[in-house]
Amino acid sequence: MNTFVDKFLENVAKFPDKPAVMDIRGAYTYRELNQRSGFLASEIQRITNGNNSRIAILLPRTKEYMTALIAVIRSGCAAVPVDSEYPEERIQSVLKDSGCAVCITTSELSRKAENFPVIIAEEVLRDVPPGEYTLNLSDASKEGLLIYTSGSTGKPKGVIHRQSIFLCGYDALGEYHRFTENDVICAMAGFTFIASVQDLIPSLIAGGSLYITNEEERKNIDMLYKLITNRHITGMYIPPQMFTVMRELYGRLPLKYVVVAGEKFKGKCPLDGNLIEVYGSS
Repeated sequence: MNTFVDKFLENVAKFPDKPAVMDIRGAYTYRELNQRSGFLASEIQRITNGNNSRIAILLPRTKEYMTALIAVIRSGCAAVPVDSEYPEERIQSVLKDSGCAVCITTSELSRKAENFPVIIAEEVLRDVPPGEYTLNLSDASKEGLLIYTSGSTGKPKGVIHRQSIFLCGYDALGEYHRFTENDVICAMAGFTFIASVQDLIPSLIAGGSLYITNEEERKNIDMLYKLITNRHITGMYIPPQMFTVMRELYGRLPLKYVVVAGEKFKGKCPLDGNLIEVYGSS
């Protein structure tokens, strides 16, 4: 069974110089994203000795997050997203409960992972040697993602998803929208929510591009709308309430599909075509 990484590497060969992942600071082409994630995957392999470990990702909302996520999966490990906005106590709890072998983070955020083994992303990725990076130990049946619940009913609980989860969003949304290399998907869902999979993965499977919003962009309706229009975004997840307000302010959005989730959608937008309301995992 093909995996997300299999599809990604196919697109590295097809579209090496095309932007794969972007943020407010710039972009990585498919070639660059492959080299950086492949190099980081090798470092993960060295540290974990090839074991099917869980690897925490404590990074801000930049293109390096996608670099780390691909690296973890192609190294045969499972990713544990940790929100960089969480207080240190919550982060320490997730790191200990998940049994992570190491945490990929930044020098600035590493203080929140104190007394825990870390990989400092900017140091490892500062000078990535050019070359062919083919490491791919991904397996659809292996653990791929460990997402923690909000803890609203008590202590947060980790929910394990197999690597097959990375294809589920693509397949499910594919019933409403045919993904192509022309797609530019905007990622604004929190990385610790399952909705993020529907934003982060489909474009890289189809050979399109991904734009990752930072914290300011994802919380500011005006900035988000300008991003959608200026970056020619074709689809994305938007929280129901934000979508309703944005629709009232700007009218029909220039998107080919919109995913709403996280709370009951109460708006009425009969002209919005592929408006997809989901709940839980795809």
